[in-house]
Amino acid sequence: MGGQMDKNIVLIGFMGSGKTTIGRSLSQALGMAFIDMDHEIEKQEDKTIKDIFQLDGEKYFRNLETEFLKIRMDDKNIILSTGGGVILKEENRELLSRIGTIVLLHAEIEHIVNNIRDDEARKNRPLLHEEDYIGKIKRLYNEREERYLNSADLIVKTSGRDVVDIAEEIISNFELA
Repeated sequence: MGGQMDKNIVLIGFMGSGKTTIGRSLSQALGMAFIDMDHEIEKQEDKTIKDIFQLDGEKYFRNLETEFLKIRMDDKNIILSTGGGVILKEENRELLSRIGTIVLLHAEIEHIVNNIRDDEARKNRPLLHEEDYIGKIKRLYNEREERYLNSADLIVKTSGRDVVDIAEEIISNFELA
């Protein structure tokens, strides 16, 4: 399968839900460009997300996300993987819906904890730098879940499923649209 899609695909979801991995898989399957928002912001700022949070603060980072989304408004044929907190600002949610079809990768908390349990995965996630990171995941998840659900055009459950299966479900939904 390949070729031009009329609409971009925007992946949202909590950290560790598979946005980057699934985005890359979709990119290959559909022949669309893959853009990882966090990675692009890191390149632009020449700092890791962790350093941006520590040196400039979360509010500064959230504003970077908004500016990034404004620049992407005219992009075509892209799969955009967003940061987990992008949906916190109403302006960002509006921009995302104008960029493309929003697909929520919905993972259960246990799945997320397993994906980011090891220190390597956690060290680049500035919001999880505390002893009780599992408690923090649960708090953030509960704070954000309603916004994720309300923002999504399509909700895809990811827990316990492999990447190809998830990508195929998303693709089949686009073929029906």
